[in-house]
Amino acid sequence: MQRMIGKFFIIIGMSIPLMAREYTVPLHTKNRYEACQAYCQLSHETCYWHEPVVFTCSFEGPKNSVTNVRLTWDNTATGLYVYPQPHVQEADHSKRIWTWSGVWYPSKTGEQTFPLLSVTYEKERRRKGRSGMLGSMWGGFIREQKEIDVQGSGDAITVLPIPERDDNQSVHGVGDFSTCQWHNVPDHMTVGASYEIQLQITGAGNLVQMEPPQLQDQPGLHWFHVGGNMEHPVHAYQRTYTYAVYVTEPGIYTLSTGLLFMFDPEEEAHYECDPGEITVQAFGDSIASHVAQETQFPDQSDNAQKKDSNTNPRIRTVMIPFSVVCGALALPIGCGTWYCGVHSWHWYQRRNRRAYRVKQAFRALERAIRNARTSNSIQELYWAWEALFDVLSSWTDVHEDPITYHIQLYMPEQNDAWDTYWNCLIEHAFYTIQETSYEQICNESDQWKKLLYARWKAHKTYQNSTAQK
Repeated sequence: MQRMIGKFFIIIGMSIPLMAREYTVPLHTKNRYEACQAYCQLSHETCYWHEPVVFTCSFEGPKNSVTNVRLTWDNTATGLYVYPQPHVQEADHSKRIWTWSGVWYPSKTGEQTFPLLSVTYEKERRRKGRSGMLGSMWGGFIREQKEIDVQGSGDAITVLPIPERDDNQSVHGVGDFSTCQWHNVPDHMTVGASYEIQLQITGAGNLVQMEPPQLQDQPGLHWFHVGGNMEHPVHAYQRTYTYAVYVTEPGIYTLSTGLLFMFDPEEEAHYECDPGEITVQAFGDSIASHVAQETQFPDQSDNAQKKDSNTNPRIRTVMIPFSVVCGALALPIGCGTWYCGVHSWHWYQRRNRRAYRVKQAFRALERAIRNARTSNSIQELYWAWEALFDVLSSWTDVHEDPITYHIQLYMPEQNDAWDTYWNCLIEHAFYTIQETSYEQICNESDQWKKLLYARWKAHKTYQNSTAQK
């Protein structure tokens, strides 16, 4: 019996370490409970307005017990950009360092406070009352969410205003920009066709905050900024601005932004960046000339010739007595005439009501254009266009994508020019982009209204002539 008990304890003594080996805590446990620290280094303590302030934020913690490390900041902070992926390196056998790079563009002058940063992470700690080998076997450690403020963030920075130029010109960019040139320039342009032209600026500065340079206005030239591409703001060294350009009149056009006035904060000096001028010749008929032209629809000329051929009917003699013919055909002809007359009347009334609604929609659009000229509000003009296409949908009984359908139906050759105009109208109605003036948008809207009305009226005349036959 004693031998059996001894063997039993020996078996238990051997089994416990085998079970505990799976739940053994990681190595270097002496640094598991070391305090974590986070600090930030700024490139400037004094800077100019919109001058990029480069910073690096580092977080140190024990590598065996800290996970899910993230850098956070106040959502109300403006001009702050942080590269999302941190650089992780091993400091020694027990520590790990997470480093984020970022940039801040101060938007106000005077004594400003750098945005407050914080680091959130999960850290492992031992449960209370559970220690030793058995404690680690049955869940001796738990993970809890923690947050620590970054030392150095929230410090005061002096932001100086940009010195005024002698000619009182406003500064477009702050930094050292080496090149400014055009790309994707067409050899020639076609009236009504849309082209995308790019302006590329390269250098170290506030490319993120830089507004798109404005093209110089010319009669018949229409343009607006449609976007571009740029690397992440932290590593931005080159930015491309893309402009949609189209013309409504043939001729020679010069595309230019003029001189771009820059300020170099390192040299504390003003300088100019000249992208140069682009001269492009446009070919084709003007859009305004299409308004006065009657639209020739398919088979319209053939129908006119057939109509002219039937204007001189021949008089034929009938040998059957007239009274017999009238008596035999009076009843069916009378019934058929009455039936056709009633249905024609109802069709004519429905058609007239629809045509009246379309004309009313065009009048409402004309009033919206007049109101836009005086109030500088494009939203009313946009909704007037939407209402017009809704009414045209009831005219053609096509309700899916009415704008695209009716542009293809009435003026398919102006599809690209219409897309460019419509995108520009949306930008003016719902965004704060001011590449083109309100007067220019209103003049162009009036041209499109006249052209669409002329095409709809010609199409209605063609449909009426076909229905009568």
